[in-house]
Amino acid sequence: YLMVMGLCILCNIVLVRICEALKAPFWLDTFGTVMASVLLEPCAGIIVGFFTNCSETFGAEKWAVLYFMTSAVAALIPGLMIRGKNKFRLNRFLPAMVITTLATAAVATVQTMLINSGIVGNIWEFKIYVSLRLIGINEIQAVFISGLIIKIFDMAVTFFVLWLLCRNQKIQSIAYSENKRETESPENDRKAET
Repeated sequence: YLMVMGLCILCNIVLVRICEALKAPFWLDTFGTVMASVLLEPCAGIIVGFFTNCSETFGAEKWAVLYFMTSAVAALIPGLMIRGKNKFRLNRFLPAMVITTLATAAVATVQTMLINSGIVGNIWEFKIYVSLRLIGINEIQAVFISGLIIKIFDMAVTFFVLWLLCRNQKIQSIAYSENKRETESPENDRKAET
């Protein structure tokens, strides 16, 4: 359990560094957070997000820990929607991705306005923000829309990889090892899928 959480924290840190180095149009800094939330439980995702934000605070982003609420939202929604009692709810991936994208963009907007006075972090996000401001969009809407566009890429990659992993029978058996007997029942499989 702790090893998976540790790997998810490391995954977040490494992916955000790669994205920054490549100047990619996404962060992928919640990839491990969502993964821990779905593979283990939402609480594990929240812990992964917290430690990721703390590590970023001691690294390049001095205010990263204050963005913890965005990580918490990124952990709660997919964990509650996708992780069923006995089986991953694969049919809920798309709704979970859409809701997580919108919710994290909204929370990040509030936090950006309060913490950074509306100054966005990602270079692509900043370009979109400036373009929106030049055409007359107000500051809050520009922060939200630019963040949302980046989050769409972010969450699409995250949820696609996670969907592929969750379809794997070996991952399913590891994630649900405590409920293995119940999972083997076809009746419970039908109940878990709904």
